[in-house]
Amino acid sequence: MDASTTAGEERTVDGLARAGFAAKGVLYSVVGVLAVQLALGGGGGEDASQQGAINAVSQQPFGRILVFALALGLTGYALFRAVQTFRGTAAANSSLPDWLARITFAVRAVLYGLLSVLAWREAFGVGDEGGGTEESLTATVLAAPGGTWAVMAVGVVIVIVGIVQLREGWTCGFRDHLDFHGVSGGTRRRLEWLGRIGHLARGVVFLVAGGFVAIAAWRHDPETGVGLDAALQEVAAAPYGTVALILLGLGLVLYGCFCGVEARFVRPARAD
Repeated sequence: MDASTTAGEERTVDGLARAGFAAKGVLYSVVGVLAVQLALGGGGGEDASQQGAINAVSQQPFGRILVFALALGLTGYALFRAVQTFRGTAAANSSLPDWLARITFAVRAVLYGLLSVLAWREAFGVGDEGGGTEESLTATVLAAPGGTWAVMAVGVVIVIVGIVQLREGWTCGFRDHLDFHGVSGGTRRRLEWLGRIGHLARGVVFLVAGGFVAIAAWRHDPETGVGLDAALQEVAAAPYGTVALILLGLGLVLYGCFCGVEARFVRPARAD
């Protein structure tokens, strides 16, 4: 493999990563808005999840074009994480053990691959006929041989990702995969605080969501609050849930904005 081929591959991976982080930013910003609407009782039945965000984007002016762009970005992100699963660079730079880092990359590749399928269906007007929800997918996997352990493993990985997100927010560890060269100190600090708050909010949501996936596997019951929307519904039902959900929703909006920062400044080889 010559140097030009390697450079071309790196540019491709770089493009996939940047498009993917941009698409993530749109999704999480919309999910955050839907969460705030849910907390205020004005959600109008909207699903406060990534799937709900895709549907919400499709209902905007030029929604078909926007969802098409979103589908491209989500596909890029899924491919980017799939590449990371098989390449050792990002895993070696991760704070997790190599094998565990690769598992988290693989799970994210699958999850965002599924989201990209939903986005492509929406872009081409196929829509959802009830077979693409988290509950129906979980039920299908649970019914398969070894499905309970597979769903349990996914729940555990989501919890681990949530813990990592909390640590990233607390320690500002995400700086390792960003190149802020040329950015002034004041701007850098503001961007870092944006990342801190966003990662903390996402970490809490992932802990709740992963916990319910694991419970669904333990009880062999796919209707046990599976999915991001269900996790946010549980937060809303908790004591002081309205305030907590508003704060989480705003935090997710900030995380979405920070994904836009990552799309600009990310160093793909270090993005864990």
